[in-house]
Amino acid sequence: MAEVDAQGGIVKMVAEGSIQSKVSAQAYGMLRKIESGEFPKVGVNCYRNEQEDDHPVEFHAYNEQDAQVQIDALRRIRAERDNAAVDAALGRLRADAAASRNVMPALVEAVKAYASVGEMTKELVNVFGRYQEPIRF
Repeated sequence: MAEVDAQGGIVKMVAEGSIQSKVSAQAYGMLRKIESGEFPKVGVNCYRNEQEDDHPVEFHAYNEQDAQVQIDALRRIRAERDNAAVDAALGRLRADAAASRNVMPALVEAVKAYASVGEMTKELVNVFGRYQEPIRF
């Protein structure tokens, strides 16, 4: 904590990418130790059960029908909800975000009005933008 404070705080370090850089370096170092056997990791580089490798991983394929059910449900909700209440709640969310107020009450109001996650996210992105992680080498 003292090291983070001495470097200007966590927000500054995240904005500069130094935290991400340190985490990446530590992860790479640990991976090298595991791969070399310096750091024993059960099931990875010691005490492996070779029979477990014979079990295939089961993936769940994209199902067009399930996706269409979700799309239809969203369309139905948008058709049945009070769109004036949604617009008002989204307007409050946008205003609170722009004024740096606590947005949680506005989010709760928007959810209760049946605003979608995408609609609420769009309002926040319009105010704050999208986070772009700094890339450091």
